Amino acid sequence: MSQEHKQPPSEEERLVQFVEANKSAEYILDAHNNTMCRTTPEGQLKCIQLNLEQKEMFSLIQKLDFFCQLSSDPNKTHMICQKF
Repeated sequence: MSQEHKQPPSEEERLVQFVEANKSAEYILDAHNNTMCRTTPEGQLKCIQLNLEQKEMFSLIQKLDFFCQLSSDPNKTHMICQKF
């Protein structure tokens, strides 16, 4: 009896899966907390915490054709990412 051991997804794969679940959403990249969040259609914030550096998260979401910019509020350090 052969039993396959499925490897858990890498942090990069987790990020890609999270974003691909709703490509039209606006994403919030919060490097301070290592999280990527999106607002659900119900208005709730859904987030995943990743063991990735900010530049890794930024690079990955850019590869998925998202444009990211800093918040217009200078007191906030997160980036807002939208599909282009």
